[in-house]
Amino acid sequence: MRKTSVALLIALLALAGQAFADVQLPGIISDHMLLQRDVPVRIFGKALPGEAVTVAYRGRTAQTVTDPLGRWEVWLQPLTPGPAAEMTITGANTITIADVLVGDVWIGSGQSNMQWAVRQADNADAEIASAKFPQIRLFYVPRKPAAAPVEDVDARWVVCSPETVAEFSAVMYYFGRQMHQDLKVPMGLIHSSWGGTPIASWISGPSLVGDPRLEPFLSYWQNVILQYPVNASRYEQNLKKWEGSGSQGPRPAAPMGPGHAHEPTTLYNGMIAPLVKYTIKGALWYQGETEAGRAQGDVYGDAMMTLVQDWRRAFGQGDFPFYWVQLANYGNAAKNGHWMRVQEGRCSQRTRARAHCTASSRERGVPCGSGSTTPARA
Repeated sequence: MRKTSVALLIALLALAGQAFADVQLPGIISDHMLLQRDVPVRIFGKALPGEAVTVAYRGRTAQTVTDPLGRWEVWLQPLTPGPAAEMTITGANTITIADVLVGDVWIGSGQSNMQWAVRQADNADAEIASAKFPQIRLFYVPRKPAAAPVEDVDARWVVCSPETVAEFSAVMYYFGRQMHQDLKVPMGLIHSSWGGTPIASWISGPSLVGDPRLEPFLSYWQNVILQYPVNASRYEQNLKKWEGSGSQGPRPAAPMGPGHAHEPTTLYNGMIAPLVKYTIKGALWYQGETEAGRAQGDVYGDAMMTLVQDWRRAFGQGDFPFYWVQLANYGNAAKNGHWMRVQEGRCSQRTRARAHCTASSRERGVPCGSGSTTPARA
């Protein structure tokens, strides 16, 4: 019996060692992925330190050796759209990635405006039934905050179809569909958003702390943390009362505190940092209601440009296109000074040196500060 146990332990250790030695890929390098056209494309992963890794795709080959931490990356020379093909990645093992296309890759982020799913859109049943676009690929980042930047997410690319599109961002889907139909090239759409979240959650720690103009976002959260013990105790009391009443009425809402999605930088860490090595065409941003109800709305323009610069620096692909949607007037928004400042901040005098309204808005005679739902580009 003892010999059997020892043999089993040895076998398990051998398997564990082999698994560590094998080439490992992040979720975003997976079947059905879409690579950015016309620029060098980075492919990356992990393996045993010092291991040779070779990547081959459509006649192009790139080789490298992992660093002391087992990380590796290679760059494929610029590709053009064409038929789907397999990619092979070879180290101690060989991984075959099926059905890989080349086209344009866009990332969409923000709060509920961006999270709003196709199934919630007008004519949802018809839209979902007609979403048969094998050359549109979807990647949905799980909503998960993190205290420090992470390297991977539990997600995979899928082909756009009636079976996969329902929960995907409606804004991203309609944008990608229009671009696909107009440009006649495949589209890769990465959706990374969370309803109700503030812009500070989506900015990296160094950029947020390093910008004194954004101190109101940090002081707001410091106040939340100071109040958390009292709010948490009150929540526990209310929860017990609610449970004792037979769960009548809505469940009490848990207070914001450590690890909450509204904590500054947590969503950048958990939902943007894992994507920054992936080569993209550009980004779309639809957010601002959270700040429109707070004093931080007064410095939203500064936060917006910090986020743009932060992401461009993190992705390391130069000044890639970054489009955002200006908030429309809503309810009593016209009477809300913070709301108007968020609208103005997206294309204000202080940011026009680096941002401009789209040609379509100018042609329609819609000024940037009018309160229309107008995309702008940085």
